[in-house]
Amino acid sequence: MKLVSQWEAIDSGHSEDYRKVQTFCSVAWYPKDSFALRQVLDHADVPIDTVHGYLVAALDQERSLAEVLDPPHSNLINLATRVAEAVTAEADDAATRATSMAALIAIDDVARLAAELEADPIGYFGNLADDEAEEVIETAGAVAAVELMTIFKSKGLSAQHVIVIGCDDVNLKRTASLTFFVALTRARHSLHLITSLQSSGSHSPHEYLSGIPEDCCDFVAYTKGGRSISRMAGMTALVDQLEFWSKLTKTPAKKAGTAKKAVKKVVTKAGAVKKATGKKG
Repeated sequence: MKLVSQWEAIDSGHSEDYRKVQTFCSVAWYPKDSFALRQVLDHADVPIDTVHGYLVAALDQERSLAEVLDPPHSNLINLATRVAEAVTAEADDAATRATSMAALIAIDDVARLAAELEADPIGYFGNLADDEAEEVIETAGAVAAVELMTIFKSKGLSAQHVIVIGCDDVNLKRTASLTFFVALTRARHSLHLITSLQSSGSHSPHEYLSGIPEDCCDFVAYTKGGRSISRMAGMTALVDQLEFWSKLTKTPAKKAGTAKKAVKKVVTKAGAVKKATGKKG
């Protein structure tokens, strides 16, 4: 527990209303914060397919999300500005500011929001863009210190380190590419993709692995018998090694020796996930 406790979820004590206001303010003050803008789009009930189209356009054009929005969704930037103005209205007390914001966006508990704004004001020169925004990222869909689950159940969650096992031609055979993408994007710091020889009859890594840029990955082979780890030069070397081990397993046991091996593709850089999602951080 001491080893894993540092990855436990953080509880800031703020309500969802307070976090929503923070998000709108972040968009108003930092329009290029695509992560906050994606949250604003969600608060505005913009369809997922529409948001996906915007993300694709932003990636293809190498622009921020705010720069590719079409009306009426581009008007959300102006709405965020009005929310930020209401938050920082010095002439109004916290209760009046909370009421003004409730007239602009959906607020569930105006009284609690007023109390939070009184105790912890949101300001441009505060820690919104750094500590608070980072806290939102860290706690968004956070899970317990260690969790074991299916890819499907991981949707909407995130973790510091993610390990996906069974990335082979058998175990991922009925897994859609978007579902596999869900697994990749759960990781905030590191991602390990593991393929084991003859796992449920597997013979090769799944083709989905080939879609991940090799310059974002380390390829490592682990030999169970000698408990040794060796690095390989890319996807081709990984496939060749698996094919070689597969041939060994077809020979008599005495010749095959410790032929049961495992290989893993370790995504050591977040570049692939960043490029695919447009996420900051």
